[in-house]
Amino acid sequence: MSEDVDFPVSKHDRYEEAALAIVEDFVGEQIRSHPASNATVFDRLIAANKLLINTKLNPSVKLIAAKVDLKKFLPNDALFDLELASHMGTQIFKSNILSDGSVCGELVVECH
Repeated sequence: MSEDVDFPVSKHDRYEEAALAIVEDFVGEQIRSHPASNATVFDRLIAANKLLINTKLNPSVKLIAAKVDLKKFLPNDALFDLELASHMGTQIFKSNILSDGSVCGELVVECH
């Protein structure tokens, strides 16, 4: 991976994914994420989705978030659910993002 010369990375903060994916028990293909201290909603979405895919499907590949599409604003302290919607083998995964029981976006993951 090469660095974008127009927008160089000035700082990279490492974080513990397990601390971001504060979840309740899995229900079917769904997982619920609770707010984590000082984590953004995007960090939590990625961490919880990775946990969902690795727990339900165990694809044994490196997951890379490709797209997060939100139809409404979710604050950093939002309670949300992720539901595994579909997957093409172990290469592309799509999860629905739910807030208050209704779909408010999707998260697509590609594997490398």
